[in-house]
Amino acid sequence: MGMPTSRDITLGTGQKFPSSLGNALQDAIVALNNLLTAQSQGFWPANVSLAGLLTAGGGLTANGAATFLSSLIVANVWRLTGVITAPQLGDGSVTNDYAPAGIATANVIRVDVHSGAGGNATLTGLNAGNNASRLIILTCSSPGSSVGIALAQDTGVAGGSAAANRFLTPGGTGVAIRPGGSAILLYDDNASRWRPVSLS
Repeated sequence: MGMPTSRDITLGTGQKFPSSLGNALQDAIVALNNLLTAQSQGFWPANVSLAGLLTAGGGLTANGAATFLSSLIVANVWRLTGVITAPQLGDGSVTNDYAPAGIATANVIRVDVHSGAGGNATLTGLNAGNNASRLIILTCSSPGSSVGIALAQDTGVAGGSAAANRFLTPGGTGVAIRPGGSAILLYDDNASRWRPVSLS
């Protein structure tokens, strides 16, 4: 794809862009050309920002942060990578600022809870670092186990997890992820809290 040798860019009607706009447009065309040439197999480098509509008819892998300011249409399977298996939690245990190894790049956390008489393991907060604002927790308890994971409601009382890592739950009473169940958590930037939006 040949590029203009001059910064003067003229429309087919003969109308010429102002030099500042022409410069910016030519730079954008060069950047896009380089991107499409270098990433012809569908791999995008870190920190790609796309302001328009993107339709992915084949494979699209984002190796870093890809920001879509408009619509993203996926015509086939939407697959989440970044699945980690965390160490087992003790029955009846209470964990503050839960941060298993790998959480900063995880989309899904698989965690088992020891089956015992102590009841659910309780998390008072989730410390995901710079992770995206959505996490899925899967409880991988043994078949027949009655022990799951409780997400404690933020009571505003000092102690426990850091304020920005705590949970806001429906009804303000905390929620439980049953054995073999899952929870989708979204981070509410306005409230600076995690909100469970789906439980199974």
